[in-house]
Amino acid sequence: EAFNKPYPFQLKKIGDNYITTVELPDKTSLEVSFQSRQHIEEPDQKQWEIIFSRITSGRSSTELTGEGDQMRIFATVIAAIKEFIKKENPKYMDFSAAKDDPKLAAKDKTVLQSREKLYARFVKRYFAKDYKIEQITSRAGTVWYLERKTK
Repeated sequence: EAFNKPYPFQLKKIGDNYITTVELPDKTSLEVSFQSRQHIEEPDQKQWEIIFSRITSGRSSTELTGEGDQMRIFATVIAAIKEFIKKENPKYMDFSAAKDDPKLAAKDKTVLQSREKLYARFVKRYFAKDYKIEQITSRAGTVWYLERKTK
């Protein structure tokens, strides 16, 4: 299994949100956060946005770095999301992936680019059992909306 060796992390609750920051061997950091807001259609429910980014020299980026170690970093993101789900049992979550190549996106917004394809596989593999998934693709990227299935 490619995603079974996450870096050690500690998920912290800060106000209504959760965050973890992991120091990586290359002296950058991985930040995974879960930001809550009110769900539009169900005001008594929270909509959780999942954001993960690499922090280099104090700057946060969701861009691919090309520095390797992506499997272990992704394993850490998956582990953090699983821990968050155990803590909050969220009904609604979402996250997004930006297009890698704006020129290709301008030609055909429906074509998923490499990061979007990776995230689409990730969503299907790790969330399809427990969540209904809606995928919306535009010229800017793709957003996945997850709604917990009723049991």
